[in-house]
Order: sequence, then C-alpha cells, then structure tokens
Amino acid sequence: MKITIGDYILKRLKELNINHIIGEPGDFNLEFLEQISEDDDIEFVGMSNELNAAFAADGYANENGISALMTTYSVGDLNALGGIAGSVAEHRPIIIISGTPPLFAMRERKMTHHTLADGDYENVRRAMNEFVDDSVLITHENARYEIDRLIERAVRYSKSVNIELPSNIAYLDIEIEDDLKPIEKKKTKSDEERLEAAAKKIAQRFESAKNPVVLIDEAVARYDVADEVLELIERAQVPFAALATAKAYYNESHPLYLGIYQGDESDDGVQEKVENSDFLISIEPVFMQANNGEFTSKLPEDSIIINADYTKIGEEIFEAVYVNDLVDLGLKNISQREKIESVSQTKEKEFNFDADKLIRQEDFYAQIARYFKENDVVYGETGTASHGLTEIKIPDGVKLVRSQIWGSIGAMLPMQMGGMLASPEKRHILLIGDGSFQVSAQALSRMIYNKQNPIIFLIDNDGYTIERFIMGMKRDYNDIPKWDYSLLPQAFSKGQSNMKTAEAKTQGELEEILKTLDDVDEGIIITVYMHQEDSPEVMVGYGKNKEDFNFGKRGPENPEPDFKA
Repeated sequence: MKITIGDYILKRLKELNINHIIGEPGDFNLEFLEQISEDDDIEFVGMSNELNAAFAADGYANENGISALMTTYSVGDLNALGGIAGSVAEHRPIIIISGTPPLFAMRERKMTHHTLADGDYENVRRAMNEFVDDSVLITHENARYEIDRLIERAVRYSKSVNIELPSNIAYLDIEIEDDLKPIEKKKTKSDEERLEAAAKKIAQRFESAKNPVVLIDEAVARYDVADEVLELIERAQVPFAALATAKAYYNESHPLYLGIYQGDESDDGVQEKVENSDFLISIEPVFMQANNGEFTSKLPEDSIIINADYTKIGEEIFEAVYVNDLVDLGLKNISQREKIESVSQTKEKEFNFDADKLIRQEDFYAQIARYFKENDVVYGETGTASHGLTEIKIPDGVKLVRSQIWGSIGAMLPMQMGGMLASPEKRHILLIGDGSFQVSAQALSRMIYNKQNPIIFLIDNDGYTIERFIMGMKRDYNDIPKWDYSLLPQAFSKGQSNMKTAEAKTQGELEEILKTLDDVDEGIIITVYMHQEDSPEVMVGYGKNKEDFNFGKRGPENPEPDFKA
C-alpha cells in the first residue's frame, strides 16, 4: 500500500501512544505540520521556544515512555539541544523531527538562511550526534527503512534520535506492507549456558551471605523490571537501598527499605550497610556527582553488577547475559523466605505546625508532602526544591521527577506541561525556585493557552540560593529581577485566565491554601516567600563539598549565611 512519508512518520508515532507532537513551527517544517493538522488522532502542541519544547517533550516521555519533538533546521535544533541532552542523560527518549531545507538545496550546497552560509548541511547533524543515539537525513529512497530503524533504536535503547525531514518530501508516496507490524521493544535472548552459570554463581553467593543488600537505581525502570525486582526482594527478604536518582521508585515505608545511599552523604546507617555488605547486587547503577556524595561511594569489590547485556560478579564477566532474562530466572528459582523484622531506618521528617511561624526550608517540604496523594506526579526543580524533597519521605504511589544528572535549571516547568499532556488525569505538582522559573516562564503561558491545571509552588527567595551556598553568598551576581508572579496568569492571557494565584509567608497561610488543592480546575500558582539564605539542611554540606570540588582550597572562601532558621 502507498502512504506519504509524513503520514508514515505519524503512523509510527501513534503506535507508540504518542498523541502529541511538541515543538515550534518553522518554514522548513510547515508542510509536515499541514499533515499533522489533517490527522484527527495526533495533535501539534506549540511552544514559545525550542528549549522549552525540548523540556516539555522530556516531560511527556517521562509519563508516556517516549515522545516526539518538532524543530526547524539548525536554529531550532541547536536551541533545543540543551533540553534534548537532558532527556538523553536521564534515559527518556525523544524522537526529534527536524524540518530541513529542501533536498536540492542541500545537494547543491546553496547558501540558505538558518546556515552559516558556507554550504555545509552536515554540521548541525554532527552537533546533534554528539548527544542523540543517531541522526539520519530522510530521502525518498531510504524513508521506509531509516524511519523505522531510528524509532526502533529509540524504543529499544531509551535514547533520543534525530530524523531530518527535508521540506519538499513529506508528501511523497512510499510503499509499505499491508500487514505492517508495529514497532516493539525487541529483547535479545541470553546465551543459555552463560545465563545458567551466572544465576548459579549468584545463588551460591546469596546462600552464604550474612549481610545481603540490593542497591536500586533508575535502570530498574528503564529495563522494565521494577516490579520483578521488588518481587525478588520480597521473596528473598533482602534489605534494599536506593541511589538518589531512584528516590521513591519503591515505597519508602517498605519494611525492607534502608534509605538513600550516596557515599558520605547517605541516610543514617545506610552507608555502613551497603559498603559492608557481603552480597551487594545492583542493576546498572550510574554513580555520578549528584548521587554518590561527591565521589565518595565505595561499593564492595565483589559486588554483583547486572548490566544490559552482561553481568559482572566480582572480577568475573558473564557476557551475553541480559538483565531481563536473569531477573526472570531468579523469580523462577527463588522461593518465599520467612519474613525478617523490619530493617527500615527511614524516618518521617518531623513537622510541628505553627500557624504564625514564617515558612522555612526545614519545614516546607514536610508540610506540603502531607497533601500528596497516590498517582500524583511531583516535580522537584534543580536547586532547593530538589534537595528539600530528598530530605522527606515521599508517600507511596507518588512519582518524583527530578533532573539529577543533567540539572538544567528551568527544566521542570515545561516538563510539567509535557507531563500533563501525556497524563491529564493525574495531579501534576511542581516545586520551583524563582531563578529557575524565570528561565522558562513562557511555558506557563502555554499551559494557560492549553487550559491545563498545574499546581505550582513557586519559592520566592530573591535569586539563586543553591549557588549562594557554593559561592557568592552575599554577591549580587546571584540576585535576579523581582517579579510579581501573581500577575502572570492575567498578563499571559490578556485577562482571560481562570488560573488561581495565592501567596503564603506563614505556615498557617500555606495550610489554608493546601486545603483547597482538590478544588483547582484551571491551575494555581502559590508564591511561597522564604529568606534568600535559607536552605534545606542537606544543601549546607552539599554547598561546601561543591565549593571544595570546584575551586579547591586556594580560591575565595564563601562566607557563612547570616540567616538562622
């Protein structure tokens, strides 16, 4: 059967439950936009700039598993790249469709706009390829094969891919099979002998272990084994800890949950349990600056690390042993063990309500967490919000979204917008500082335009507090312009928005606002005022460690804050 190249791309996207393409119109992608507009089953959602569009696509992928982003050649691609890189770092795949100049212009190296006027049409692709899994320029001849190849890679490896679609070919017909099979996540089977050998060795190690521990990272979700791993933990009755990048993946009140492990910055008692374990097993943990206490993690040398396609037991490598097969075999072989006493060392952060007390970082997160509900999606922006959420126990069934690896400020506001597109039935709650909000504030305008209903706690503390605790506590380079955030919904809608606004300086004022959240139909922005030198407790040590790591001992010394909670 015949189908146009543009419609074929749309067909493949819809098979992946991608019902929205997020992006920015540009002259080279308008023909493809016409095809989207004629399709009743997929919708284009415009953004005010490509960086926000990339962040929003990241948020959509976080909820849907994969997303689609549309840009226009070079100026759009490079503007979006900061957000695309974040999706790659956090393993949330985006299928990027970039409208390029027409094929004849590229072949003849014409000096079109949106180029360096040097005839080079490969420089942008090279730049994109430094971050995405692969890029391809679509032609009529390669469209059928290359579109599928890139989308399959995105699905299989949870990596973003870049499809360059020339402006003059979207309406060209190609031939496809009448019984075309949908794109699925293919899994390669393990070598049976090596699989059995690895499983046997792990079982032997476990039987003799006195202090077994499972260490969780985000790979359990990426490889679709989160439920199976938890079942293994519960059958074997093995205590487990999580890296900060996997906080709240499992119930933090689980009797076998030890807490967060991040080297010297671990929860109380967790570092000793993990580093002294005689059977430490983990699925592809990624140790990086934000989750290992400034590189202070020390796993036992004989740890068992299960990777995508091989398993390492101490110094022995078992090639061609795939994570899904090993987990499945473990479930078949292990029987239910007698329940052990709770080993949980996590504690609810104590919160004592005082209606007249000014809101402080030490109380804020525990106060609002009492109103989180099952199926809520909570976004913690890089900075005080992300660190503050680390200190509290997240209620079971609440999904926590943070950018622990890439850490681009401003990402979470458009990510919240993208997440709401993918799962509008959920409550999406954002905690964001004023400095981060000002980076991507245009996303709020789009939320209002889309009639979405975000819940936004905006921490107004006059600037970049996380930077103040690293360097420049008293410097004006960490200051930002003062905005009246309560005026934005009307300013962004020409007075037509029904989005609510509220302000809180005391715990009592905040509590009254929290009681109304179930009645929010068109969103609410809650400006919460705090002192610029107030921070979550964990950030004090974080700032000092970061100062030492970044600058060493010979530079200027950051003064202590005058503020005392």
